[in-house]
Amino acid sequence: MIHSKNLNKGFTFTEVVIAIAVTGLILTSLFTLQTTMFNNIVNGHFKTARIFFMKNFLLDEANLKNVQQNKKPIEKKLEEPTMKLRYELKKPNEQSSLAKNFKNVSLVKVTGTWQGLRAEQEEMFVGLVYIKPEKKKT
Repeated sequence: MIHSKNLNKGFTFTEVVIAIAVTGLILTSLFTLQTTMFNNIVNGHFKTARIFFMKNFLLDEANLKNVQQNKKPIEKKLEEPTMKLRYELKKPNEQSSLAKNFKNVSLVKVTGTWQGLRAEQEEMFVGLVYIKPEKKKT
């Protein structure tokens, strides 16, 4: 049986320094991952909340009638959540297959912009709408 002359129990200074360095590296990567996940959750919440308002703005028939009558886009500012909405109605290009195959179809575009965590964010919804032609009075 070999007897050790080292009667000190515990870790050496070098072992403690290495253990602290390894723990620091692991915790640093975990904190970075947690921060990234938190930012993605907040951005997802911002986008989801605003998309519902954009969808409702797109599907509101009063906006379509207003744009048809005034012949110019509608802009609206919301306070809660803070964002700007823009509703546009455009006829497709005459050379496009959409205009050739579907008469009286127009493009509807809703653009929403808001201030994100780092920069201004923008989302866009595009849809098609059939506009019934007016009958000519005889």
